[in-house]
Amino acid sequence: MNRDELAKPFPAGYWGNWEAEFGHNFFDAHADRTCEYDKHFIEPELSGKSVLEIGGFPGLLASVYIARGCKVVAIDSPNYRPEYYLKFAESQLFQSISHDINYGAPPDFDEHFDVAVMSDVLLHNAGFPSEFMKWTIKHCDKI
Repeated sequence: MNRDELAKPFPAGYWGNWEAEFGHNFFDAHADRTCEYDKHFIEPELSGKSVLEIGGFPGLLASVYIARGCKVVAIDSPNYRPEYYLKFAESQLFQSISHDINYGAPPDFDEHFDVAVMSDVLLHNAGFPSEFMKWTIKHCDKI
């Protein structure tokens, strides 16, 4: 996957919404790294699998998982689910569950996944979400 392919699923103005909210261009900052993830991890290891993405916003990795035939569910902090992201998730047919992982397991959610991915989530977290991780271990074959 290259930068042009990576950009295709996102509607016009999507990354401008991010930049207006956060003051930098997320796509430009992370596209090359995401293409490397795809080359070395996503395409060879995750194609066709069910993926629980913990911290899916803004959707860059989810779009790659979907391009590789994965079934994707994202768990996103209630603080990071802007309307433009939720519309994107809906258009790409992946679910974003609103849940703060610091409060343990997501309520009323008992699905099992082939793999859970937590890319950069703990960098933005105060502490370690031990109870959530215990839940994740029971609901995913691989983390």
